[in-house]
Amino acid sequence: MIKPDFTPSELPSFELENNIQNILDSLESENIFLKEENLLFKQKAESLEEKLIHFEKEHEKLLGYIRQLKQDKYGRKADVVSDDTSLLPGFEDLFDEIFIEEKKDEEEVEKPLGKTRNKGRRALPKNLPRHREVHDLSAEEKICVCGCELHKIGEEVSERLDYVPAQATVIEIVRFKYACKSCEEGVKISPVPAQAIPKGIPTAGLLAHILTSKYVDHLPLYRQSNMLQRIGVDISRGTMSGWILKCGELLSPLRDLLKEHIVSDTYVRADETPVQVLQEPNRKDTTKSYMWVYLTGGHKNFAVVYEYKETRSGEGPEEFLKDFKGYLQSDAYGGYNGIINRPENTSVGCWAHARRKYIAVVKMFPQKPGKAAEIVGVIKGLYKIEEEMKEQKFSPEEVKIIRQEKSKPILEKLKKQLQGLKLMVPPKNPLAGAIGYTLNNWNSLTTYLEDGRLDIDNNAAERAIRPFAIGRKNWLFMGNPNGAKAASIIYSLIETAKANGLEPYKYLRYVLETIPSIESENLSSLLPWNVPLYVKGRFSDIEDL
Repeated sequence: MIKPDFTPSELPSFELENNIQNILDSLESENIFLKEENLLFKQKAESLEEKLIHFEKEHEKLLGYIRQLKQDKYGRKADVVSDDTSLLPGFEDLFDEIFIEEKKDEEEVEKPLGKTRNKGRRALPKNLPRHREVHDLSAEEKICVCGCELHKIGEEVSERLDYVPAQATVIEIVRFKYACKSCEEGVKISPVPAQAIPKGIPTAGLLAHILTSKYVDHLPLYRQSNMLQRIGVDISRGTMSGWILKCGELLSPLRDLLKEHIVSDTYVRADETPVQVLQEPNRKDTTKSYMWVYLTGGHKNFAVVYEYKETRSGEGPEEFLKDFKGYLQSDAYGGYNGIINRPENTSVGCWAHARRKYIAVVKMFPQKPGKAAEIVGVIKGLYKIEEEMKEQKFSPEEVKIIRQEKSKPILEKLKKQLQGLKLMVPPKNPLAGAIGYTLNNWNSLTTYLEDGRLDIDNNAAERAIRPFAIGRKNWLFMGNPNGAKAASIIYSLIETAKANGLEPYKYLRYVLETIPSIESENLSSLLPWNVPLYVKGRFSDIEDL
């Protein structure tokens, strides 16, 4: 190392100052650089932390979607969540009366300890035919040990249920011929009785059985063919399919009368569901078609009509309801806009659809139900009011008054809460979608307040379409458009009959026996609410509608 020829003290003072200043400037620059580097690293750390938070949220959302998919595939389909949810803040006072009454009802029905519900088997129906089978003691057993003859003092009767398999019966139609021996002019014979399928072998009873088995019991035709073969009758699936098409043509005028009955009402419900139909012109077999359902709003002379359409466009309901004037209740699908936008019509929303969106959020995040569960609790309170009025069988006028007093304040507060939540919930959050649906359809969702005849939801239409959806799971698809049209006609008559308390087989048999010979002006006598008393019978599903 080379030593300088002078010491720092020997340097001129100005040079020493310059060196020190240079060193300070260098240190200052280095410090600024380090600060900038530190700030840059801090910004990167904050950015990474934000990304981490974003990814955690995305991860939680994706887990929620996975849970929802599992729920849809394997879980319960009912729109229910745990009752252990609190209400939105500010709603407690509105629900005090409801919850007090509910608790009071629970206390009234509370049973003493030690008593449980009787779980014994139900008694067999009294209207079933009974065969008396007597089991008696032998003559020797009727002698007492003392030697005297025993006297009958009563009897003990127990019942067992037997079943006789279906039997096919051949009905021979005999027509005598008559001729004159004197003039030998012509031969007279009675005309062939009118029948549902002219020159065909099936009676109205067999046709009603096939239709009921397929459209009520959801048995595909190939299974019915196999069942008939087991009792010695060979009828192919193709033959039965042809019979169904002819029945559809024969019953079509009745479906038209049901349509007129629905359109003439001032309160109509509507819904739709997809169906796969093969052999549609210019369409692939995998293309979705749709079955639409329309219902009268009231519960007297209740009518249900199905209509098959190739697409889900609004042309279908617009054509069906072109002469309709009044309230239309649906699920906010845009295909109904052409009807509800007419000045003479009013849209009625469905709170079941709105509630379902919040329940979906609760099921996606079961560990953190949060606001979605609270909103479900509020909607549950609205339904509680409706249930109490239904139980007490209030008139439409009374229902309107109670809704204005109890339901309207709840809805007004709920709207304010949702508007506030909308500003706080991120747009991509599933809860935001539920809130958006509710607020966007608020006017139609609250229309039910203005008329006591209107229901809070469109569940009646969903229940009406459920039998078709269940059948679809069994027969999977329809062979051609003609079959889909025939099915829509037969479903219309069956579901209308069920809704009016008629046993479907008995009703179809009566109609198929009567309609071939009835005059067109008397067709209305075959509608479910006009048939003779002996045709009517209680159907268990009537309570569901």
